[in-house]
Amino acid sequence: MHTPQLNSGALLAGRGQLRNALPYFEKAAQLGLPEGVQGVAQIKELLLELEMDPAQQAFAAFQQASDAEAMQQAAMRFPLLVQEEFMAMIEQVIAEQVPLEHRPTFTQRLTWLRQIANTQKRSTQ
Repeated sequence: MHTPQLNSGALLAGRGQLRNALPYFEKAAQLGLPEGVQGVAQIKELLLELEMDPAQQAFAAFQQASDAEAMQQAAMRFPLLVQEEFMAMIEQVIAEQVPLEHRPTFTQRLTWLRQIANTQKRSTQ
């Protein structure tokens, strides 16, 4: 269902005017429209990403990767991920800050990332 709120919000978001689009999606959400709720969530996520520095964005992408393909996409979007220093920092974060029950998942992500980095090194030699 399209409403003036959704149309205006989509138009502004399409122009990159996320902060201006947000109130329109919020109004649509208040009207009980699922598209409004989804729009609010997407815009807030995008605004948060824009406020993070590149290292934070790269680490967030690392944390969200659920398989090797998603990690490959993250590495393409954030080349910082496959730099040795950054992978060493991730390894340190895993060892010092990730709870024991979550370490296997993070270690698997780091394994995928190292495989991607090694593949990239071989293809540039």
